[in-house]
Amino acid sequence: MIPYQGTNTQSCGPIPSTAGGVAPSGPQWSSRWGAIASDATTGVLGAVDRRENKRAASKDAVSECKSRGGDKCKVEFTYRDQCVVTIAGDTGSNHGHAESVELATQLGMDACAKRGDTNCHVYYQACSLPVRVR
Repeated sequence: MIPYQGTNTQSCGPIPSTAGGVAPSGPQWSSRWGAIASDATTGVLGAVDRRENKRAASKDAVSECKSRGGDKCKVEFTYRDQCVVTIAGDTGSNHGHAESVELATQLGMDACAKRGDTNCHVYYQACSLPVRVR
């Protein structure tokens, strides 16, 4: 509220709004994306984080996979505004995702153990957290 003065009265009124009729309040955030692509035949993995959109993350992950020697790279997993870990074991791998690397690791390790895999360990970890733009 701001003070207004009339001919013989004083009062308060709303702050004039900006374009669109609503004054912006608080910080504004922009999402960030990550993706993991793999070639099932060769086992090559390509992963990226902190991309501005899902399409860019997916495209860059496939490119990264191919640059590492993959031939038939396909997007396996995408994520937004969180962390991801890839847990590898003797018979396979899985991804855990959550708001922190620690929680994502716990979820991934639990899933690895649940499927009966052995030698479960973190193979890859990254976060694509939102970025403050205002």
